[in-house]
Amino acid sequence: MTLREYVTRRIHWHHTGVRWWTIAMLAAVLAGCGGARSTGSFGDVTVALDSSPDANDVGLYLAQARGYDEGEGVSFKIAAKAPADLVLVSQAALRRTPDLVGVMAIVQPAKLVVAVRRDTLQEDRGMVAAAVRALQRGYQQAQLEPDEAVQAMAAQVPGLNTTVVSSQLDRVSPTWSAGAPFLGALPAGRQLDRSVATYQQPNQ
Repeated sequence: MTLREYVTRRIHWHHTGVRWWTIAMLAAVLAGCGGARSTGSFGDVTVALDSSPDANDVGLYLAQARGYDEGEGVSFKIAAKAPADLVLVSQAALRRTPDLVGVMAIVQPAKLVVAVRRDTLQEDRGMVAAAVRALQRGYQQAQLEPDEAVQAMAAQVPGLNTTVVSSQLDRVSPTWSAGAPFLGALPAGRQLDRSVATYQQPNQ
């Protein structure tokens, strides 16, 4: 082999190697993008109330009306009762249901919580976290804009007595964050997962 042939072959190998390395890297990036859920990919998320709609539910209705859910990639569908992806349950009901785990406090300290099935939290934690962020924003804004929150609820609950709910809201909204480091924070507990709800900056 002449020197010229040797140099030509080495240059060809070099460019071939760079080309295949680039293709491999691009394929890896595309594969990673395809495997991750993007915003909007979670779809419908059903949320079941613990009772007839009342003042402690207005944050959910406001989050749905304002599109906070869609902003996080979920679409809330409110249900009258379980089964559902998320359920609003009292502390007593949570204790009676060992397959549920609380992920966000509504009434402190964990007297009323947002709960999910343990297997749902394990298998679809991203969806649960997105829903919790939307709910936190809904409840924060309901504290800041109580009249608008009640109207958002009235638009979706036929026959709602807005006067009664407004009066209830004046009493209960302070309990959503009373004594907690932030709205939604949970205390320590066997059936409570404190890692899902994190601090969210309120929107003024």
